[in-house]
Amino acid sequence: NDVDRRHPLFGLLEAVRLNGIDLTEIHVGPIERESVNSIVSDALCLPPSLCRPLSTVIHQKAGGVILFVIRFLNSLNKQGHLVYCLESRRWTWDLEKIKSKRVSKDVVVHTTLQMNSLPKLVQTGFMNAACLGSNFNASILGKTIKDEGFDVCSFLKIGKDGGYIEESESGSYSWTHDQIQQAAYNLIPPMQRESFHFQLGQRLLENSTNCDVKRE
Repeated sequence: NDVDRRHPLFGLLEAVRLNGIDLTEIHVGPIERESVNSIVSDALCLPPSLCRPLSTVIHQKAGGVILFVIRFLNSLNKQGHLVYCLESRRWTWDLEKIKSKRVSKDVVVHTTLQMNSLPKLVQTGFMNAACLGSNFNASILGKTIKDEGFDVCSFLKIGKDGGYIEESESGSYSWTHDQIQQAAYNLIPPMQRESFHFQLGQRLLENSTNCDVKRE
């Protein structure tokens, strides 16, 4: 999904097929968080347990895409956020500065493309979350979903692992980039957006107590 049908690669593949040669397409999706941790651990020559906080952030920022993981690591080193300390003889990093780094344009494009291929129920979660704004609360999101098969915890895990959303220390969630939130909102057909907002508000009101309404 990194190139579209206009790319010369597709013309080449079609020419190969016309010559009677069978091709096998291998779809490679995002790698798991622990796989990223293994990569970071090997690259920095440090124990996996020590690298896990860093690799978790890298996995989110890179969307689990191996190419972007490597690029992100290189960028951290070039920008001075990941440096080798001669005194301690090991790699050190500033986790808070890394967390505040913006997701690159390439990652945003790839992540938004992947969003369209996610299960419908997950897309519904993204559409509702996008309507709640740049930051949202898990419990409030759960009140806006009509489908009983929707599991908030599973959805949030998919969102975090895929690099779409990130969790703050306060327990709320935010989009990793405003363009990703926009892509989630764009999943709602334009002609249905007004009614979608109305129905979401109705469900939120129906599933909230008077105290919740005043607080929210």
